[in-house]
Amino acid sequence: MSRTFEQGSNRQAPVRASSTDLNDAPLVGVEVLCLAGEVSTIASLPVTPIDFATSELQLLLLNVDTSVTLASSGVGHYQLRVVQGNGYLLTFGTIVLWPNQNEPIVSAGAGAIDIYSFYWDGATVWGQYGPFYY
Repeated sequence: MSRTFEQGSNRQAPVRASSTDLNDAPLVGVEVLCLAGEVSTIASLPVTPIDFATSELQLLLLNVDTSVTLASSGVGHYQLRVVQGNGYLLTFGTIVLWPNQNEPIVSAGAGAIDIYSFYWDGATVWGQYGPFYY
């Protein structure tokens, strides 16, 4: 895919790509950039790897109590959506720095959704969290 956007043009259609390689197309004046879709992982082991190198958007389905390990392709913003099976625990250990040094507690209700956002500077991971009940 090769697409050039003119500066000042803010009404262009979103760029859709299967990877972050946009063939060196300049992205000047782009309002929306849609990247690769969410990658799903089912937690079935006590330690579950989440690899943000495959996609910056990840989905984790909790089916057991688990601790996650995080990997990335480098500096960036990443998002993890967690869907609760039924009262399972989720921990991140010491790999993430949380506001007020408090690791969040995953929502316990079956089908509950929590969103975790991360900023990775290449050495440190900062996390934010938000429960989304429905």
